[in-house]
This record gives sequence, structure tokens and C-alpha cells, in this order.
Amino acid sequence: MHSSVKTSALVVPLTLCWILVSSCTGDDPAAGAGTGMGSPDGGASSTDGGDLVADGGDSGGGNDASSGCANGMKTTLTGVVHDPSGTLPIYNAIAYVPSGAVGVITSGVAGCERCGAKLAGGAVVAGLTDSSGRFTLENVPVGASVPLVIQIGKWRRQAVVKVDACVPNVAADAAVRLPKNGSEGDIPKIAVTTGAGDALPCLLRKIGLDLTEFTDATGTGHVNLYAGGTGSAAYAGSLNAGGALPAAAGLWVQLAALKSYDIAVFSCEGKAPASSPQSRQVISDYLTAGGRLMLQHYHSSWLSSGPAALPTTGTFDGALSALDSPQTFDVDSTFPKGAAFADWLSKLPDSKPRGKIAISAAKHNIITAGVPAQSWIHASSPTVGGAAVSASVQLFTANVPVGAIPTMACGRVAMTDMHASGGDDGSAPFPSGCTTIGFTEQERALAFSLFDLGSCIQSDAVAPTAP
Repeated sequence: MHSSVKTSALVVPLTLCWILVSSCTGDDPAAGAGTGMGSPDGGASSTDGGDLVADGGDSGGGNDASSGCANGMKTTLTGVVHDPSGTLPIYNAIAYVPSGAVGVITSGVAGCERCGAKLAGGAVVAGLTDSSGRFTLENVPVGASVPLVIQIGKWRRQAVVKVDACVPNVAADAAVRLPKNGSEGDIPKIAVTTGAGDALPCLLRKIGLDLTEFTDATGTGHVNLYAGGTGSAAYAGSLNAGGALPAAAGLWVQLAALKSYDIAVFSCEGKAPASSPQSRQVISDYLTAGGRLMLQHYHSSWLSSGPAALPTTGTFDGALSALDSPQTFDVDSTFPKGAAFADWLSKLPDSKPRGKIAISAAKHNIITAGVPAQSWIHASSPTVGGAAVSASVQLFTANVPVGAIPTMACGRVAMTDMHASGGDDGSAPFPSGCTTIGFTEQERALAFSLFDLGSCIQSDAVAPTAP
């Protein structure tokens, strides 16, 4: 017997009609409301809602709805979480039943968000999605209106689920899909620079974000575009009245401006961006404070010429040459997230065998990932003109401060030589240059990396676990 699921807009009524199989003495509803996570370090904010745990704290121990089930049956809730487009499954998202109001998510960098912190509102039961995007919660509270939270980083969706006792309950895909706009749930605040070398703003459209989410910094949208040196400098006439984009340089000269964003994405401009010791320090300070940054191709200069230990994240080839295209690379599955990434890719349509990925227009910029960094995609002997050249890394990540012990890491950078698409035009007014349909393998990899980038901080050597 499967449950029915209904979703709210931003606020989910957190009133439960608890039916504990072991007692079944009647209804005990509790009130509460909220829309987001609590303190910047992942702790729960204070709430004025009631306690949703009927018997025994916020860890789920007192709500064993399966204790009265016959023949070893359990009360379970499963679902598959997808990106806003409903196309790509989301790995390592948290699914949980909150025990109280979950509060409001605040945009911008205000502290470290490390894994293992208490979930906002507390959790009766919690679990993580696997490489198929699937979660399974056991011993779920029973009732007609059980709240369910789906979250990865500051992406969050809330639903109300009908859970029947002692049977598998399945949440509809539409109910647990990540939000495509602010009315469906919470979305991180993202700054994206444009560039003629690639069109990463189009990738955000492709993962399913509504066009209404693309505004200038004074608007209500969660994605703000900035004009890179050779990229699009304006919106198309059909969006934001065709307004001009502010210069990307404004992001990296003022730390306060950059810290207003949870994630910053710098599209390849086809040349190294102009920078100064001051702007390179701003980038370093943003990461150290807890910012998340995706850098593409020529933007590697923020690392290779950066302050402190940033240059140790990789070995870079100043020539930035192109490799033969397409070319098959290896997915590094020697660490837990890498193994999950290899599984994730292999399960998608038209993918290479597990552990392989086909990349078009790959660049030869990153030779190796440094000791403090983690390589995700690489080749030991890539080719140019059919001849083997030195090793190439297409994607690596590093927690910041670089080399800090895991419990002190706060920010995260993803460096990639992959380009999203050869068909979208990063110089055209947005979104008129976004013309391709569907995901290439490298676009899937970039999307996976984007969601991972925004997730809680932990050592890549350790498998993720539910809080």
C-alpha cells in the first residue's frame, strides 16, 4: 500500500496526526511551522512550534511505528530525489521527518556548515539518498500529515506525507524533487559570471530553475548573473527588461558582496580574468569564511596565483591547450564519494561503462591535483593530435582552509577543465544563447559537482552518514 503525498509552497504545516501502532489511543496533534534551517553552523534555530515527537526526544527513538507490526513488517518511507528538472537523481541529500519547526534558511556566508550538525527542527528519523537518488526511512511516524524534509546544502523541499502503518510507503517523485523556484522551497543564493568560453548560466537553466529565479542582485531571484570579460553583458529582452549585467569584477573586489552568495560559479572567459593581490585575497577570504566556489578552465589562476596554500591544490599547465575531442577519462572511485559518483554516472542513459566518462573539448590545464585536493576525473595519458601528453585532471575539489584538519574546514572549491556544452552561446544575451536540449555526460558531471559543492563540509576520505 503506497501513501499519497502533497506538497506545500514554502511553509509546511507541521501538525501530525500521530497513530502509534503500539498504543493507538487516539490523536495527539502538535503545532509548528517553519521554512528553513537554523544557525549558520547547521544547528537548529529556536522555534515557537510544538514538539512533534510523541514519545522520546528528537532522535526517533520514541516513535517506533513498527513495534506493533506483525511478521517482521516495518513502516517505511522511500522516495527518489531529483534535481529541479526532475531528470538527474540527487546523491547525498538528507531526507528526514522533523520533530519541530525547521526555521528559515538565511542566504549568504555566515559561518561553517559542516556535516554532522543537528538538523534544523531535530529529526525523528533521517537518512541519505544513494547514488540512485533513493532514500529509505524506517520506523517512520504514522499519520495522515507527516512532515518530510528533503535537503542538500541550502536546497530544501518540504512535503506532507500520509504514512500507513506496517507497509512500505512511497513518496511521489514530484513531491521530493528539489525546488525550481522560491515558492516551492529553498534555493541557495548563487552568483554566476558569464564567459565566451562556456555558458554555465545555461546549465542552471537545464537543471530546472525557472527563469524567474534569474534576476539582478536587487531582485527576488536566487541566481544573479555578472558579466565576465568576454561573456554576455545583458539579459535578453524577454527577461528583466533586457537589463545590463553588472561587471564580474565587482564580485571579487568586495568580500561583503561575494559573501552575500552561498555559491559562486565563474564561467570560462577564454582568457585569464584580470586580478590583483587584493582580489585574489578576497577569493581566498571568501572560501575560508565558508564560501563555495566553482572555477572553470582559465579561472584556475585564482588558485595557481592565489595567496596562502591555494596554489598547492594542483599543478597547472600555463599553456591551457586543448585535448583531442571527444576523449574518455577515468572517474576516480578510490574514495567514497568518487565511488558513488561512478555509480551515479553509470546508471544514467547513454553513459560510458562504470568508471569512465566521455568529455568533448577537454582542456589540458590541470596536470595533477595537489595533496590537499581530491581528483574526481582524470587521465594518465590523454592525447593531443593522437600523441600522448602529460596527465590531465578534469575535476578536483578541495576544502578550505587548504590542508586544515576536517573539523576545521569551512569552505570548498571545485576546479574543472570541463566545459558544459559546445552548443550554447555564453556571449549571447541570457537566455537566448541557451539552445541545447538534454545533458551531455560532462554536463551531468558538472551538475553533480554543483550539488556536491553546496552540501555540508566533510573529509572526502569519509563516507557520508546521516546526522
